[in-house]
Amino acid sequence: MDDRTFDALARFVAAPRTRRQLVRAFGGSLLAGLVGSRRAGAAACPSGVVCSDRCCPDASDICLGGQCTSCPSGVVCSDRCCAVGESCQDGACTATAVPEPSGPCPPGSRECDGVCYPGGCCTDADCGPCLTCGADHVCRGCDAARCQTCGGTGTCVSSCTAGQVCQNGSCCTPAACQPGQCGRVPDACGGPLDCGNCPAGQCLICAGGTCVQACPAPQVCHDGLCCTPKTCQAGQCGRVPDGCGGTLTCDDCPPGQTCHQGSCCTPTTCRAGQCGRVADDCGGTLDCGGCGDGERCVGGTCCDVAHACGAVCCDADQCLSCNSAGTCVSRCLADEHCIGSDTCACDDGYVLCVTPFGPACKFNCCPDRSGRCCASAHIDARGNCCCPGSKLDASGECTAGTCGVDCSAAKCVG
Repeated sequence: MDDRTFDALARFVAAPRTRRQLVRAFGGSLLAGLVGSRRAGAAACPSGVVCSDRCCPDASDICLGGQCTSCPSGVVCSDRCCAVGESCQDGACTATAVPEPSGPCPPGSRECDGVCYPGGCCTDADCGPCLTCGADHVCRGCDAARCQTCGGTGTCVSSCTAGQVCQNGSCCTPAACQPGQCGRVPDACGGPLDCGNCPAGQCLICAGGTCVQACPAPQVCHDGLCCTPKTCQAGQCGRVPDGCGGTLTCDDCPPGQTCHQGSCCTPTTCRAGQCGRVADDCGGTLDCGGCGDGERCVGGTCCDVAHACGAVCCDADQCLSCNSAGTCVSRCLADEHCIGSDTCACDDGYVLCVTPFGPACKFNCCPDRSGRCCASAHIDARGNCCCPGSKLDASGECTAGTCGVDCSAAKCVG
């Protein structure tokens, strides 16, 4: 080493120092100074202590965290200087027990189990009510930062009531979830509040702790889904559904029409054959008056008395008539069909035969009593064929006589 460095080292050793200071100086700051001096090259450093490539002003300085620092205690712990009376234990500055094998403890210390501690207590019993003996052997009162107060039993208790919490030394009542809140929100006391999910079926999403509608305008929520309401269409009137659970108010109908079930409707007028009160097809009724002679009003229709059957009118165009049971049945016989206007006709392949016992449809021809085909469609009461052009009188006799075999057809089928 050069003369300047040697002189600095000599001055440092000559000064009154504890062994700890000497060890720390030689192990840390001084050696760092020496090394730093070599790094600094020709740079002059009267103190002999170099820190972060610069010279500390005093030879008693040490280098902590890249800064020149004075440490009166000479105890460095985790890059910091401990106070006088402290030692470094597990990386932390801790009050040092002062063993006093004989004689009283120095002022400010207290003997605990034969060891002097810089403090005023050994156990909580050495302190007064609501005081506790800390690890540094100093009596301390209730912790106001934790909202503690002295209770009636002389112990520290919380000054907060049930349901409150301590926040920054003050008792605070946490807020409860409000309608419309969701997710995690502040409870107003420094803690979180879980308000859960938004109600289902209402098209809601959680945004910033608040339930908001997920449906963009003009959509609305209907049955848990976003829905676009309909608008009034041509021909609609009054209040009609909008398709999304709401209603629309549409315009009135033009003159001559009425609003029926949300649509404009033109009422009908009384038609021929209608009677009494009948529907106008638009939700209203018409008064169509009474019927003529020989008719009866049945179900809003004038009905021939012969076809009136209770509350219905048997349809003459279907050859229907009312039976004894009050039911409309066909008046056409077997092998007949209705051709309208209450008229029955024989089916294909059959001919109409007139007898004293009434008309009857017979297959192919009108037979006499022997089964032979008659040239005429009329047969008297004895089963004889009437002469052509003959008819039956009231007694069932042929008006122009019978013709027997001579006027029968050559062939009879059936």
